[in-house]
Amino acid sequence: MCFNRIVLLLLIMAPLCSSYIDWSPEVGPHKDLLCRPFCTDDRCCSCHSQPKWELGNEPIGDLHVEYSGLGKVSAKLVSVSNLSEYNYLQVIHTHGRLRALPINICNFERLVKINFANNLIESIGTINCLQMLDTLVLSGNRISHISNKTFVDMPALRVLDLSYNILTTLDANTFTSKTTNIFHVDFSNNVLETVDLSNIVNENYLYCKIDFENAMKGHFSNVHNITIDPDKHYNSGDISFVGCIMEQDMFSFIGHRNPDLIQLFPLIISGTYKFANATVKCDCSVALYLKDHWRLLKLDDNNDGLMCRDQNYSIRDMHDQKLFDNFFCDRYVNCPRYCTCIEQPTQWRIIVNCSFTQMKRLPEQLPDSVFLVELLVTNNEIRHLEKRDYFNRLRILDLSDNEMKTIGNDVAQSLSSLLKLNLTNHNIDDLPDTFRFLDANLIFLGYKGITCTCDNTWIGDWRVRSNIHPGNPLFCENIRNHGNKTLVELTKPYLVECSEMDQSTIFLLTALLCLAVLSMTGIFVIWMFYFEVSILLGTIRRKTIKEDLRRYKYDVFVSFDDSDVDSRRFVMDYLLRILNSSHYTTYVPYRDMSVGNLREKEVKNAIRRARTFVCILSEEYCAESSIWTRMEFMSALQCRKSIEIINIDNIGTRDTSMREVKAFLRLRWFISLSTRRDIFKHLIDSLGKPIYMGRKNM
Repeated sequence: MCFNRIVLLLLIMAPLCSSYIDWSPEVGPHKDLLCRPFCTDDRCCSCHSQPKWELGNEPIGDLHVEYSGLGKVSAKLVSVSNLSEYNYLQVIHTHGRLRALPINICNFERLVKINFANNLIESIGTINCLQMLDTLVLSGNRISHISNKTFVDMPALRVLDLSYNILTTLDANTFTSKTTNIFHVDFSNNVLETVDLSNIVNENYLYCKIDFENAMKGHFSNVHNITIDPDKHYNSGDISFVGCIMEQDMFSFIGHRNPDLIQLFPLIISGTYKFANATVKCDCSVALYLKDHWRLLKLDDNNDGLMCRDQNYSIRDMHDQKLFDNFFCDRYVNCPRYCTCIEQPTQWRIIVNCSFTQMKRLPEQLPDSVFLVELLVTNNEIRHLEKRDYFNRLRILDLSDNEMKTIGNDVAQSLSSLLKLNLTNHNIDDLPDTFRFLDANLIFLGYKGITCTCDNTWIGDWRVRSNIHPGNPLFCENIRNHGNKTLVELTKPYLVECSEMDQSTIFLLTALLCLAVLSMTGIFVIWMFYFEVSILLGTIRRKTIKEDLRRYKYDVFVSFDDSDVDSRRFVMDYLLRILNSSHYTTYVPYRDMSVGNLREKEVKNAIRRARTFVCILSEEYCAESSIWTRMEFMSALQCRKSIEIINIDNIGTRDTSMREVKAFLRLRWFISLSTRRDIFKHLIDSLGKPIYMGRKNM
């Protein structure tokens, strides 16, 4: 009888199932689902796919809940039928007394659907033992927290309903692990204090909808410091914040730290975001986003009710762009004492007002911000303007009514973002000559002038070059024409003592200066590259002057650090064997030193009587403690010997403090073991014919 019912059910559902096609998402864990054929991408299938058992294509067995007592009862799952007949199991127990999941739930690994809506469950725990679970409905319970370990390693989970609980917190990455990909998530009608960005913004994260409707009563967080890459795409599905009470919306939270991302949101984040009847705190954190994108939000009728909680503005009112200037924040961190600091993003500024505070010096630090600073310190007692680290962030610096007397020479160069410097009602006699690198139109000194002398005639030229506006005059206090102050630009005829040098004098001084610079450059180059020049000149001299071979006893003096095992083995086992077989006479201190003689005297004498000095360069050879190898190398240079270097440790200029050796390395005047060349053939070619053969030809 049971078999007949199953066959009949399959026959009834066959036409329905035929309208679906097999599908598994390209990203995330594998899911064995059926998708409607009108879908052409994974985004569509995430919303319009179902498992085979839900379409009636596979029979499903029912489980029941059995309580073990009264009070704080525990429960277990039981079955009234033969479960071996079913590949899939489900349990539906709503409006019950469950305070926790049944104690034996992990015994039923074929569970694909659990519906425990409207019970008394307080926590879920870890349920990743249910690897086949597709649908989990726990709405209307008493769950207050979800851990990021709860749904780990649940690849089949597709539907999660936690609506109408008392959720206050979700861990970061609660349901966005690489081993879990839930398409339908419902957190609606909870009391979430925070929602972490990792639970709503993920790269290439596939889902249909995440619902926070009437669930959020707080703010967003970013525990893992997630950043948005403009070259990538995020979030395939819809997110609803309908009816939420938020400190700021999701987009402005992301864009506040990097306002440049705001204009990219429509390109990098897909899906629909609903904010109908939601309220946000309209301050500086949302100003830029709402100003640039309120039209996009208004296009969706579902978002028409987005409200500013404190100002009672609606998105309907946001056609007035001046409205957004009222969205500002007070900044308290690093705000100077007795000052007010207000961040106003729509004007891309932070205003620091320290006027009338009896300040005698500029503040040492200001609040951090991505926006430029307008620093107002009017009507104070600042007499000297000195540089601060934040000067490159200043857009406006108002020092009017301070009776300023002096300005530091390094101030002008640090005001790289300046639009206005107000110094009206000052007591300044002169301006630093570094001001010539600023635009004169940005400097306001008012009716009070300066003292014009031969040393600051550049100020008039500077203002003329800047095409100064007539409304921004600068006068000379000490030069008057018919009782009136004279503009700085017009003072030259009155300063007759500032006679200019004639052209011939200027030419002579310029020529002398150029000659001095060339001479100093030549001296510096010779000092820096003395040894390189000496090496090149020595090589040219040996090639042009014929040598008297009779004064040589040895063809080669071999210099190496005999305490270095590798150097000693290279010399004794390879180098000397090659040289001797080619009839070269050699002197090796390690081998040929006479017992009882002074080493320095005998070595220097052997170097003088050797035609070529061969250096085996190693780390030990360059060490500060290798005094004998240094003495040998310096003696070879003093005797103007032909020097050949074999670099066995790939020594570079940074590996030795010997300037003489560095010169050879910079000239690449050495044989390296790291090359594929025949180093011994190269060495013999450099040595030339042995001495005895040269004597025969004389």
